[in-house]
This record gives sequence, C-alpha cells and structure tokens, in this order.
Amino acid sequence: MAYVPSSIGVVAVDLDAPEGGAVWRYDPDNRGSFDTVPVLTCGAVVVTGLNRLAALDRGTGKRYWQADVGGYGPGAAAAAGETTYVAGGTESVAVGTRAGDRRWTATGETVAVGASGIYTTRSANGTGGILAYDFDGEERWHLALGKTVGSVSVADRTVYAVDNRGTVYAIDAGTGVTRWSRSLDGVAEVHTGLAVTDETVVVPAGNGQTSVALDAATGEVRWRLDTGIVTGRPVVGDDWVAFGRTNAGVTLHDLADGTQRAAWSGESYGFGTVDGLAAVEDGFVVRGGTTSGLALLR
Repeated sequence: MAYVPSSIGVVAVDLDAPEGGAVWRYDPDNRGSFDTVPVLTCGAVVVTGLNRLAALDRGTGKRYWQADVGGYGPGAAAAAGETTYVAGGTESVAVGTRAGDRRWTATGETVAVGASGIYTTRSANGTGGILAYDFDGEERWHLALGKTVGSVSVADRTVYAVDNRGTVYAIDAGTGVTRWSRSLDGVAEVHTGLAVTDETVVVPAGNGQTSVALDAATGEVRWRLDTGIVTGRPVVGDDWVAFGRTNAGVTLHDLADGTQRAAWSGESYGFGTVDGLAAVEDGFVVRGGTTSGLALLR
C-alpha cells in the first residue's frame, strides 16, 4: 500500500491493483493540500496537514484520533517508539502515537530521529541552525549554521546536514561538535535532506545541477553526477542509489562509483515532474507533481 499526500488529502493506493483507484481518502475538513510524507508507526499511518495531525487505520482510513498540531513539508514528521514528532512553523511537538496526547514542545521547522535523540532545524532571516533534544524534550546542544531548509539525517552517531549554499556538515550527535564540512559546487537549496549509509553520504542537487557522493567518515568526494534538479531525497539500497530527477525521470546508479545501471525517462514513462521516490520490492513508487500523479516502476 502507498500512502500519498496530495492536494485532495491523503490517498491510499493498492500497488497490486492501482487501476482500482484509491482504496480510501482522508480529508475530513475539506482543506486538502497535504505536503508532509505520512509516517507508518504503531500499526497506523500518521498524517499531518495544516495545523492538524491524525492517526488513521492503514486498511480503511478510519481516524483513531486528531490533534491540533501540523507540519509543513517532507521533513516535518518522524516517529520513534510510541511517539510521533511533528515540526511546523517554528515549533516542534512530541505527540503520543497511541492517543494523540501532546508531550512536549521544542523549536524547529523540520525534525529527524536518531538512536539517542531528536534533531530539528531552524532558519530565520538567512541564518539558522540545528538543535538536539533528548527523548524527554530537554535541549542537549544547538549549532548555528547557515540557512538549513531540509531535515538532517542521522547515522552511526553522526548528524549530517546541508545548508542553503551547498555546504555539507558531519556533526557529532552527542556533543554537537562538527567533525567535517564540505562546500559543494552545483548543490543548492536541498529541501528534503540527504541520503546516508554508514559509509556514504549522498547529496542531491536540490535546485542546483550536480548530485554528489561523499565519504561519510572524511567528507571526501567519491563521485559527482550531472543530474539536473533533484528536489526529492535520494533512495539508497545495499549497493545502489536512485535519483528522482525533477524534470527528467528516474536513474539508478552504483553506490560505489556512480555508474548508471538503469534509467526511466520522464518523457517515455509520462512522469511529468518528479517530486520523490519510495523503494518497494524490485522497484520504486514515483510521486509526481500536482498534475502527474503516482507511478510504479518494477
């Protein structure tokens, strides 16, 4: 099942029988325009819209509860254990996933979960930073950076982030000390964050033209690709990485050296604008723009 945010609410689609249309739709307030990627946790699908958060039954779309908090983009929701974390405006909120009870409030416009805490980003007047909290909402550290519009990624006790000018940072998750930073030409305004493994950091071009793979330990460049605009987060597998090229389609590459393994052009497959990818068994679900819908590649 694919759970898709859209201009008409959240839509559930059976990937084995997509020709049947939506299995269910959720938009009880008739406000539409869901932008945040739904979170699958505690047996439910948790969705955020403008100033509202709801937990739904995965099979039927029946609402278990609704809370007055909201998210504003792809990096605005995450979950760990029985808590869902939602960022909206300048505030992040921790909500109990079972009952929708608000537990604590922090600062942040995006949110990500690591093994030992919660990490949010903030941007204001061209400047911003990263804030780290423990699971009780107590601030651990705050690192001032340039404007950071995408959520961070966390792997092997390291927080990875990219600022609006294309500089990537590797930060100790426990202390907030910067381990390395790397300025990258051709990378700009990465709105969805990075794709990270224990050994590799994949930086999408964002609104730039060049996507880059870095060594996770040192920040050294492993390879570069002329991908054009990539507004969605890359998808990483065991030995591959896939890019949803916003205006060109989808390409699959070797993670070690960037060699292209396969490609699906937007023109040939009718993708239109590519907003993002999700990996499924032997393929990908492609989320298009507002007029190009959903596609399944296998």
